[in-house]
Amino acid sequence: DTDVPKRGDWRAHFERQEARVFITGVAGFIGAHVAIRLRELGHDVVGIDNMNNYYDVRLKLVRKALVEQAGATFITGSTTQK
Repeated sequence: DTDVPKRGDWRAHFERQEARVFITGVAGFIGAHVAIRLRELGHDVVGIDNMNNYYDVRLKLVRKALVEQAGATFITGSTTQK
């Protein structure tokens, strides 16, 4: 199937097709940067983060604002909440 990227070819796949992406830990360093880049490429991004204080919450709040400014949907919560 030509729509399935070959191993290691994820970048080419994401650059040529729109995707809907769900990111956990989106207020973290990696999650925020991935979300912003995927939005720049035109993808629909939804991210979730529980905003705990394991890392500096002030940094997470700044990243949250950047992710939202990029046009991604940010959910404050946990994937384990009932």
